Amino acid sequence: MFTRKDLLSMDYFNVINEDKRGNWILQSKNTGHCWKANYDGVGYDLYHKHHVEDDYHYQTGIGSLYDVVLYIVSHDEYQMRGRKVISREEEIRRGSLFFKLIDIYGLSA
Repeated sequence: MFTRKDLLSMDYFNVINEDKRGNWILQSKNTGHCWKANYDGVGYDLYHKHHVEDDYHYQTGIGSLYDVVLYIVSHDEYQMRGRKVISREEEIRRGSLFFKLIDIYGLSA
């Protein structure tokens, strides 16, 4: 199971805020994009902004903290390759962190 400790050990994010209810504000060290994950007791509402000074916009509803991380990593990888769609095989060949996380934790953790 993917836990808070796993997220913190990744060295992938700057953790801007975390509260006792399971809400997170994260900043990707790769893109600088900020993410607000609001936990509602069942899953997360995920909000996103490109720059610290921007307003958040709703991105998606998502199930678990692990899903939040996979979503952000996938989004970052897409942005860092110039918003170009590539095949799964090419992502794996390039050393995609998304697929490395799936190898470590499985499809659902």
